[in-house]
Amino acid sequence: MCNVGLPIRLEGDNMKRTPLYEKHKLLGAKLIEFGGWEMPVQYTGIIEEHMAVRNDAGLFDVSHMGDIVIKGKDAMEFVQKVQTNSFLKCEVGRMKYCHVCNEKGYTIDDMIMSRLGETEFFTIPNASMTDVIYKWMLKVREKMKGKEIIIENISDKLGALALQGPKAQKILQKLTSYDLSRIKPFYFAKLRLGKTKEESMVSRSGYTGEDGFEIVSPNSVTVELWDEILEAGKEYGIKPIGLGARDTLRLEMGYLLSGQDFHENRTPIEANAEWAVKWDHDFIGKEAMLKQKESGKYDRFVGFELLDKGVPRTHMEVVKNGKKIGEVTSGTISPMLKKGIALGYVNYEYKEVGTEVEIMIRDKGVKAKVVMPPFVKKQ
Repeated sequence: MCNVGLPIRLEGDNMKRTPLYEKHKLLGAKLIEFGGWEMPVQYTGIIEEHMAVRNDAGLFDVSHMGDIVIKGKDAMEFVQKVQTNSFLKCEVGRMKYCHVCNEKGYTIDDMIMSRLGETEFFTIPNASMTDVIYKWMLKVREKMKGKEIIIENISDKLGALALQGPKAQKILQKLTSYDLSRIKPFYFAKLRLGKTKEESMVSRSGYTGEDGFEIVSPNSVTVELWDEILEAGKEYGIKPIGLGARDTLRLEMGYLLSGQDFHENRTPIEANAEWAVKWDHDFIGKEAMLKQKESGKYDRFVGFELLDKGVPRTHMEVVKNGKKIGEVTSGTISPMLKKGIALGYVNYEYKEVGTEVEIMIRDKGVKAKVVMPPFVKKQ
């Protein structure tokens, strides 16, 4: 019988489990530890699952991600201060990608923040960073004495699914009379899906580069929807997808992975995320970032496409003429391109697209070139 209550942790076991843990076991998933959670890394195979998302559709359990609500009369002032993007002109029902930084401008975590109401916001930190972000927000609030700001960590109450792929809308449309084409990218609607009795927050967003939806619901609803979506998607070739394919999919698009491509040691500018920084408001880390931006002398986050055979991995050195000029932070063999691809940082002097470098794989320099992600271009 599936757990439909809170995410659980067995006594003497340090790993949390999502409400869908028993479902994953029944489907024969290979389970691993990720961010303190026991999660499916694959069901039938990473490449098969990857291609299912690119060609048809896939369903991910992303209930390990955090859920934090910010509300109150002064919520907007707090939100503007605690993250890099600007919500002053953001209408209710819209979402924005942002970075939460420390005073040095280093990214603590990146996340999607949504405007639920005039004075209410909702954000989803990465799994391993939820407690860190919650405590950081409380610390920031403490310095804003006299302000009406309520911050609630409701991660234990909610689950989340990601339905991704070119056939995602056709599948989800079977569970609602609401015209899903009305939900534009980075917008959301609150809907009752299928036979469920409570509303879900349905957003047009994802971490794969494909069209799709992320669905945040009470835990019991998440369990029901998992079954209903898989059933609705059978005719479209839907597959359950593990974290392995989630990583290769995001890597092909050049998306950052918290804790791997940055870990409170890189600014959004270094991480090629300045598009999520709006300089028209004061936020924590702004002064340090402006100084860095003005200097121009900082590492750049780039893509690497291997020109010879090899599998690039985290922490491998990037060299030029025998000199270390950077480091790989993420790497894999692209299932779409069938060649090695990687993300990482290089000294600013070597950031230009087309620059030939070598990645040290097993003490051997493998030829590669600097490219600008995404590696796989989507229409």
